[in-house]
Amino acid sequence: MAFDVNRSNVGLAANYTGIFIRYAFYSFGALMFGVVALVAITVWNRLPSSTSAAQPAFQFATSALSQRPQSRAAIQHASGWAERLQYGQLYDRDVDMTTVMIVPRPEYQNLTRDFNSEIGQLQPISARTQAYPRVFYDLETRFGPVRASEFSINSDGRVKLCVAYLSRFASPAFYLKGWYCEANGARPNYAAVACVLDKLTLQHPLPSDDANAFINEQMKRPARCTAEPVSQTTDTSPRQPLRRLLR
Repeated sequence: MAFDVNRSNVGLAANYTGIFIRYAFYSFGALMFGVVALVAITVWNRLPSSTSAAQPAFQFATSALSQRPQSRAAIQHASGWAERLQYGQLYDRDVDMTTVMIVPRPEYQNLTRDFNSEIGQLQPISARTQAYPRVFYDLETRFGPVRASEFSINSDGRVKLCVAYLSRFASPAFYLKGWYCEANGARPNYAAVACVLDKLTLQHPLPSDDANAFINEQMKRPARCTAEPVSQTTDTSPRQPLRRLLR
């Protein structure tokens, strides 16, 4: 079978080829635009963004902190919302306290949080020196229990004794962590720290209905602030070591 190759057939083939190349280019461009847009949206969602509220969402209604200079910062990111409320500075001679309130998204909510990991994320005190032997305290507040432990820190040549704390409230919708330091290097009183945390109040709603409902309900309870050393719950009796599975 013979094909009649002439100028008309060649022109028609070239025309179809041009159309195919042009639409293939358009399709490839649209595909690449979609990929770039998807990557940009993913990166943007992972970047923290500052909130615009001028006042902190929460406060501690206690005279020990009312006269201290106050600063706050809040961010919204992929895993949830967080606000840092700070009274004074670590290097101050006077009392200072910092609390971070975290409101995780539902998929990040968890009642079991590791104390060392959570406190280690607080950059200003990440180089803290822990007491030895290390002692933990259970603080009780109207909102629920709080785990606490003492540490010391050298801030610009001033050594302060402080208490780091992490809430263990019954609600997974939010939690607190931070530290409290007494003035002039004095040893903090755990019960006094519990009483400060017991005076948590909301200034405006949090970005979680569950967190708002829990805090507002617990605020109706009478004041409750105590502190006790964590009792030994580990079996310290002699035992034979387990056979090593890997050598």
